[in-house]
Amino acid sequence: MSALQDYALVDCAASPGRIGDLRHHVASAGVVARCLFAGRPEAIHADAAPWLIALPRGALQQPVERWRVTLGGTAAGVTRVWAAGGFDALFNHLQACLELRLPDGQRALMRFYCPRAWRRYGDVLTPAQQRDLLGPVRVWETTLQGRPVTVWADPEAEPSGTGPLQLSAGQYASLSLPDAADWAPAMAAEVRHDYPDATFAVADDALRATVHDSYRHAVRALRITHLPTLVRWVKADVAWARTLRDHAVTGVWFNSTDQPNVTAADLLALLASPHLSHRKER
Repeated sequence: MSALQDYALVDCAASPGRIGDLRHHVASAGVVARCLFAGRPEAIHADAAPWLIALPRGALQQPVERWRVTLGGTAAGVTRVWAAGGFDALFNHLQACLELRLPDGQRALMRFYCPRAWRRYGDVLTPAQQRDLLGPVRVWETTLQGRPVTVWADPEAEPSGTGPLQLSAGQYASLSLPDAADWAPAMAAEVRHDYPDATFAVADDALRATVHDSYRHAVRALRITHLPTLVRWVKADVAWARTLRDHAVTGVWFNSTDQPNVTAADLLALLASPHLSHRKER
């Protein structure tokens, strides 16, 4: 990694004070920084835009590095990347990645610079799409509330795409769902309310974590994107048909379908019939 330069990618829309702190630290450290919206229609929103900052080498004890670490401890987080080719090459690549093509042909803003959005993209993009998005980046690290997640690029792989990244209908549907971290607490409370016997001995933190993992697996691995079906699936997996996601039948059904939402609904109906009868007998 010695041949690589490290950079911070800061989303100033996360809080009003970020842009002022950014300008202060950039000026104090004498480093290069540029708004990714520069030269684009969104440039009028530079104070709430993503900024690329070239971190000074050996910056561990410098104020700009301590500020970056502080941002990583917040709920909005921060991104750090290591890339080859220099600042301009990385900037041009990231700016080109701001455009995203939707299934209907329209274009939208791709918010890869937001750590939470980046992690959601990681759940739905294909390996080829991820390679194209990384480009010259060799290491992409997002830190949220002090917890880093690192993506390492394959040094032998070459980007294959040109132009804006194209989302499929399924990918778009997945990204349109609620964020797992936001959704899990309310869903965990609903599961506990609906199935008190099944969740009586489960601590709140453990139940939220189980709901979160079940949700992500259902969206990422099983491709369930219909929200009412997804809610029913998670309740089953967590409460009344535990470890449904790991059952052999689940793998067989979903590996052979091109309609995962229908498959999920059919499997839930099949499983629910004897379960509901059992509950009525009680």
